[in-house]
Amino acid sequence: STWLESGEALLACLAYIDLNPVRAEMVERPEDYRFCGMAYRVQTGNRDGFLSWDGLPFSNRRKAFALYRAYLYQNGGMDSNRGKNREDFPGTA
Repeated sequence: STWLESGEALLACLAYIDLNPVRAEMVERPEDYRFCGMAYRVQTGNRDGFLSWDGLPFSNRRKAFALYRAYLYQNGGMDSNRGKNREDFPGTA
């Protein structure tokens, strides 16, 4: 295990986890893998605030999902055109 001391390290770790099913060629997009945080946020809208953005370097919590998704696609080397309904995710175009 590794101690994550900064929000940037936590963000990188979450992205690594969410991108594992893509790298394993199980799905084309992280949100298509039903057992990850990205899919939970997309499918349920993070019902009841189950997943927190605490500790992550997002100054605007209202746009945190769009910022995280943009980070995931940019830093994961994914083509942002893969995301369905891109207009639903401000900041990712």
